[in-house]
Amino acid sequence: MNKIRRSWSPNWGIVLIVVAGMALYGQVLGHGFVALDDTLYVTACAEVREGLTWKGFLWAWGNFDAGNYHPLTWLSYMADVTVFGIEPGWMAFENVLIHGVNGWLVWRVLEALGCSRAGALMGAMAFVVHPLNVESVAWISQRKTVLAAAFGLAALLVYLTRVRRNEYPVNWQVVAFFAASLLAKPWFVVLPVLMLVLDVTCFGRLDGGAGPRGLQGIRVLATRMLPLLWEKVLLGVALIGAVAVALLSQKSVGAVMGLQQASALLRLENAAVSVVSYMADFFVPNALSVFYPLPTDYAGARVAGSALLLLLLTGVAWVGRQRFPEVTSGIVWFGLFLLPVIGLVQVGGQARADRYMYLPMIGLIWIAVRVGERALVRGGVGVRQALVVIAVVWLGLGGVVAQRQVMYWKNSFLLSVHSMKAVGPVPLLVSLLGGAYLEGGDSGLALPLFESLARRKNPDLGHVVAYARALHGVGRLREAIDVCRQVVKHDAGNYYAHAYLSVWLLEAGEAVQAAEHDEKMREIGPSHGQVPFGAEPGTAK
Repeated sequence: MNKIRRSWSPNWGIVLIVVAGMALYGQVLGHGFVALDDTLYVTACAEVREGLTWKGFLWAWGNFDAGNYHPLTWLSYMADVTVFGIEPGWMAFENVLIHGVNGWLVWRVLEALGCSRAGALMGAMAFVVHPLNVESVAWISQRKTVLAAAFGLAALLVYLTRVRRNEYPVNWQVVAFFAASLLAKPWFVVLPVLMLVLDVTCFGRLDGGAGPRGLQGIRVLATRMLPLLWEKVLLGVALIGAVAVALLSQKSVGAVMGLQQASALLRLENAAVSVVSYMADFFVPNALSVFYPLPTDYAGARVAGSALLLLLLTGVAWVGRQRFPEVTSGIVWFGLFLLPVIGLVQVGGQARADRYMYLPMIGLIWIAVRVGERALVRGGVGVRQALVVIAVVWLGLGGVVAQRQVMYWKNSFLLSVHSMKAVGPVPLLVSLLGGAYLEGGDSGLALPLFESLARRKNPDLGHVVAYARALHGVGRLREAIDVCRQVVKHDAGNYYAHAYLSVWLLEAGEAVQAAEHDEKMREIGPSHGQVPFGAEPGTAK
């Protein structure tokens, strides 16, 4: 009977993960696209809309479109279109399936890191239902996050399994999974460093008894460290290449902010405040938004308090590194995976993002599980009962919040309204709401929103073109033409401004000028991979 129970218990765990995932995310089958990157990745991308083709395969491996190099992500979208057509519900549901796989991988990784089977399963459930992960799962454009996590966690699981078996840890599977993760999204670049930390803190692979001190001790330590570094040399080469390509891809679309836009001091302040905010949202997720704007400055007291808390946590990790290695390692895990996305290299105008917690939170979950398990062993009956109740209530409340959060991703209107309640009417969200009105044919509601954006100092020209579209939608043709003419004065290569002028001038009876803009539009052409203006490609079969 015991053997039967042991063989079946993992299957029951998988059932729980699947049921929890479906209960939360099954509703995405009725969702649509949102006007944040979904057009860039799917609906307006000509190569993706054609499905899997040899031309599309080559394109996926040879472009920096969307400011990223992630060929496997592009290919996954193409495969979706080939199988389902351009169906947002099924594309989002594939994210859900990958998230479920990631939940299983988290379970196995936590077990490999010393958690009990039940504790690891509880941690995996927390990962699956946590509200902060909704953005990575329900947002079709975040396929890169869940896909990279799947390959990266698989690489880590193989590594941990081989370490526990006293086998050479980095085999071809580890290298292949790691490379695949980087080709989906270069977030797992920190994996070799994490492996080294786990080698030292959790597996004692650096231990060799007390050695000499001073310079001789440093030499001995370096001698012991060398084999651990050498076994990861291929991972290190892939890491360096991925970092270089990621920086080039972001710079190619002008996404990396200069120090004039975001000073080094502001970046450091934002990093400290954001890390504390991430931890607070992990335990009590509240006022979640698809966008958190980067402020121009922070209150000194908030920065000082955040920095002090981080120093305290660092001290705890160092002091307890021997007695509580999982706490130290969990904090390092949390910090390492936040490092590439914390804003020291500022990309875009956000201060932080919920999706950036998809991998870092595993470190916090690991700490929570191991601390809870220690308390269960050492505490009395009352302590054990209280811990179980707290865990179940926290998971239940998190699931309720997550289910509501998934609902907001149904369309751009719900997402923008919900997010503005959290962070206010920032330009990106106002534009998202205005775009939802435009797509719904409510130009009258979109007009004041885009007018407010167009009248800002140094406005985004995309917002100005949208303002012109709203003017045209309410019958103010001549004003729409004048606005687009102002756009091409500032940016003679603005493809969409010329495109709208070619149509609207013809509508106004100015055929000669319309033809000039049509010729200019065709000369410029759309961004590589994007659907040309006015084209209506059919759904791939």
